[in-house]
Amino acid sequence: MIARTIKDDLLPAIFQAIPLGFLESLTGANPVVAYYHIVSDNDVPHVKHLYRFRNVSQFEKDLEVFLKLYKPVGLLDLLRSVNTGKTLPQHSFHLTFDDGFRELSDVIAPILLRKGIPATFFLASAFLDNKEMALHNELSVLIEHIKRLPENRQREINDFLAKHQLDGKDIPTKLLSIIYQRKELVPRIARFVECDLTGYLQRTRPYLTSGEVRKLVAQGFTIGAHSIDHPRYSALTLKEQVRQTSESVSFLRQNFGISCSTFSFPHGDSNVASDFFKEIYDRRILDISFGSAGMLKENFPRHFQRFSPENSLLPVEPILRRHYARSLYKRLLGKQVINRTQRANSSSFETCPGPRAFIMGGG
Repeated sequence: MIARTIKDDLLPAIFQAIPLGFLESLTGANPVVAYYHIVSDNDVPHVKHLYRFRNVSQFEKDLEVFLKLYKPVGLLDLLRSVNTGKTLPQHSFHLTFDDGFRELSDVIAPILLRKGIPATFFLASAFLDNKEMALHNELSVLIEHIKRLPENRQREINDFLAKHQLDGKDIPTKLLSIIYQRKELVPRIARFVECDLTGYLQRTRPYLTSGEVRKLVAQGFTIGAHSIDHPRYSALTLKEQVRQTSESVSFLRQNFGISCSTFSFPHGDSNVASDFFKEIYDRRILDISFGSAGMLKENFPRHFQRFSPENSLLPVEPILRRHYARSLYKRLLGKQVINRTQRANSSSFETCPGPRAFIMGGG
């Protein structure tokens, strides 16, 4: 509790008057890499019960701050720096987006093009062209559907979920406790609550199409892999981690002529062992990759950590200060560099994390 107060409240307050550029130099956070999922002025049922997201006005204000503080760089600039050992310019910044939502094409790309900001868009290959919907997006749609049902029906649903050994204080918590390895429950639940997930997917079309991806590439944006179907990597065997990564990267190469193999971890890279990074880089499956641990550093020079402004109602500048404060605090404790275990899980199943943990921990 005391450590969290120092990290999250005291240090940001102390740093309030210190220029962000100086904080950057203290922490050594260069480049700064940010990630978002979606930007929309609309109600978005497939994400509204998972995390906050910026509307267009908020997003444009974030970009104004980024442009004032940093020099935007493209993915190839990052890769060139890694390959040559040449340091990036001071105050470098790269922008990324996870999950491949159609708002990347409809909303986000036009704003970035207008402002001259390069970005990398990560997509999970199974969801391209709206062939399937990600587990966490399905859960959000189910929660939204159930919220509109009468109370007596909700009580029946709550009992139904409890019989399937889903823990939680209420229906949303129980549903969000469903992990990737139990996703076969979702169609069963959807039938019981009379929610047409297939119809929602066909009507709403949450994800990018192949044509939209080609247009984004033609506009100069870089496209990266985000796994096949968005599992939590720490819950997978090393073999399955490598398969999810290599097949999703190969899919992009074959379908869109992507030359740079880049990847961001679905649900973050927490507890992914060093064995995975050694294998994917020794076998040259990837050129560069991204986690979501904030402004921390890595032992693997081709792996970059990112922070997200999404899960806060604050403007982006105080969010940046909090991340700089956390990074400096970790540096003072000698924990700024992430120390990964040697071996990946031998089991392909993980005990269920906290009900919202697997949603909130990254893209």
